[in-house]
Amino acid sequence: VKKNGLLLCNLWPVIILLRSAVPALFPGVFMQSVINTWVKSSNSAILQNRTVKEILWGYTDPFLNSVPFPGVNPVVGVFYPYNGTSDGPYNVYTGTKDITKTAIIESYKNKSMTFILSYRTLSYWPGYCDMVNGTDGASFPPFVKKNQVLRFFSSDICR
Repeated sequence: VKKNGLLLCNLWPVIILLRSAVPALFPGVFMQSVINTWVKSSNSAILQNRTVKEILWGYTDPFLNSVPFPGVNPVVGVFYPYNGTSDGPYNVYTGTKDITKTAIIESYKNKSMTFILSYRTLSYWPGYCDMVNGTDGASFPPFVKKNQVLRFFSSDICR
């Protein structure tokens, strides 16, 4: 479901980790029933109605919030631990000499890149994960056409 490109679309992600982890960690029926009761009492569920924004940037999980152990972070999100952090300096084109290169990554982590078949590579990872072709995904050159392929580099995906 798309709502004008906003991060407010509702999804029903299956919180499968909990469902599959409990029997593996606690094979006994007694412990499984205790944990199931605990999950139900926390108003958590395997199926949760969450927005795309919550899934990407984090939300407080009711079950994890009820865990009384220190160091358990109740916030869950795909990019939650990385929000507000830096994964290294990016050097990008400003577009002053060529506006079509605005925001295109020139170097990453102060590492000069080699050009192979017009793609910049870093020599960190094998294959396509080593290619740096495009922007960081936050901005793109102006005057992008609807049918134009937008490429971006995400170091999180290449870990």
